[in-house]
Amino acid sequence: MTTDSSKTILHSALRFCSGTFFSRLSGFARDFTMAYLYGTNEKVALFFVAYRLSYLCRRLFSDGAMQSAFIPLFEEKRKHDGEEAALNFFSTLKRSMTAILLIFIAVSTTILLCLPRFSSDFAEIITLTIMMLPSLLFLTLYGVNAAYMQCEKRFFLPASAPALFNLVWIGGAILCRDLELEEAIRRLALTMNLGCFAQWLITIPYTWGAGKGSWKFWTADIKRLVQKMSLGFTGVAAIQVNNAIDPFFALAADTEGPNYLWYAIRLKQVPLALFGIAISSALLPPLSRAIQSGATAKFRHFFHEAISKCSFLMIPITFFTLLAPVPIIDAVFGYGEFDGRAVNETATVLVCYMIGLLPATFILIQAQVFFALGDFRTPAKGALLAMCTNSVLNYLLIFTFGWGPASVALATSVSSLLNGIYLYNKLPVDKPSMVPPLFHAATASAFAALTTGWISQSIILPDQSILIVATLGLTFSCLYLASATLINRLIKPASQELPEEIT
Repeated sequence: MTTDSSKTILHSALRFCSGTFFSRLSGFARDFTMAYLYGTNEKVALFFVAYRLSYLCRRLFSDGAMQSAFIPLFEEKRKHDGEEAALNFFSTLKRSMTAILLIFIAVSTTILLCLPRFSSDFAEIITLTIMMLPSLLFLTLYGVNAAYMQCEKRFFLPASAPALFNLVWIGGAILCRDLELEEAIRRLALTMNLGCFAQWLITIPYTWGAGKGSWKFWTADIKRLVQKMSLGFTGVAAIQVNNAIDPFFALAADTEGPNYLWYAIRLKQVPLALFGIAISSALLPPLSRAIQSGATAKFRHFFHEAISKCSFLMIPITFFTLLAPVPIIDAVFGYGEFDGRAVNETATVLVCYMIGLLPATFILIQAQVFFALGDFRTPAKGALLAMCTNSVLNYLLIFTFGWGPASVALATSVSSLLNGIYLYNKLPVDKPSMVPPLFHAATASAFAALTTGWISQSIILPDQSILIVATLGLTFSCLYLASATLINRLIKPASQELPEEIT
């Protein structure tokens, strides 16, 4: 096994980032296809609501609490019991998850079929959700395989595998375009299962034969995993409940509101996935190994460096997006059935989402510290705090103040900020100062934004796209010039030891 270092974490993050780039590029093609062919019709909004509901289940079982609990346990077992025992644990987990999920899908389908149909829209949402539920099995098995591959420092394939899902979605959208809209949406819902199957299938050659495992579905290792997952499950459930109820609030504000949320959050998730999730995913296995070997100084250094790098990236991206949201949305989605009103509404939602980009990134990284230490309770509490804040703000902003779908995105950003502050205050390691990265990156980004704004007012530009390119170039040029000072001030050796019970 190779030694963990800042260099190996960066290489892992780059492999994850490159794989994620392909999946996000295909995701852009998917969203563009949906916007161009179907626009923001109310039937499409119901499809996105149902997708978010089924996605709630998939996130709970696949790449959320399960992965966060599996990686530290796998590394612990490999450290103390050997490679073969760890591989057998992985094999047993796949069999256990298959049995559990088949039962869960059957029970969930039965419950959904028995629910009363309060309205035709609600009935359609339930129907579409039932059609998508089988995809949970394939996506969870993919999540288990991806977690194992991350422990083996294979990051590119797990990160790029969702591109197959997106390609299947695109194919389904094109094939159904000439059907009556309701029928097309239902067939598209069934296509989700085929896409998740393809996403799982591509990981099988790299995990086939890894360990013999046991046919017992409730072993001591699985019991430990479930115990650790329970609190993590609570945290992920809180986050995903937020994601699942947001479209309903948006639907209450505007019948096409879920569409605006969908397309805006897809753009927000591009930098979050390329950089935030890439760094945090590459960080968890080394943090877990550092804890197992007692390398507390290395543990702290990895964490501090991850915070610094994400600050350098996310702040400029936030400024860049806030400067020209309408041209960005218009350039990405403003074609075909996606009209001018949809562009303006989606741009407003995007602004509100991007306010919370940096806090969302810090949450990802800080949560990995707690997971590596075996503490699932603290992230769960933070997620519950965010869920309650989000729900209260959604209700007040929409039903009391009568704001539009953008208020849902604003509530999400505010709740992310509170969650990030809570986790920061609970960190069991010496806390890196947030002032240097925030101040320097924000100063450079603000300078680039003001300069570009002045240029746009003083010079007649032939096209709005030049504004976007100029902003991006100036922002990262400023950051490059300031990089030497930033790195020297941010990457500092830690002197404070971890608590005795951790070391």
